[in-house]
Amino acid sequence: MRFFRQKQKKQAEAQPTPLENIIAQLRDVRHQLAAAQSLFSLESNDDLVEAAIYQKEALERRERHLIRQARELQMEAATLPICTTSQERWID
Repeated sequence: MRFFRQKQKKQAEAQPTPLENIIAQLRDVRHQLAAAQSLFSLESNDDLVEAAIYQKEALERRERHLIRQARELQMEAATLPICTTSQERWID
């Protein structure tokens, strides 16, 4: 029985939180932004420069959205009621 409990506990610990998911997505978007900036600075074809600009703008908007989501999650976590273990009642 202990083996199964430990396995379930390890699986529960291995799953990232929603905030960790957002942070990972932010890192990915920032790497893509750096690549888009490099592409923009290397291109000489007008159409490809324009495409790089649109890609960069889309990534910047995605980054803002993820930052907003992360802030909202942090605010929700800060306003969640806390349950005390000794009294088992909710404190606001």
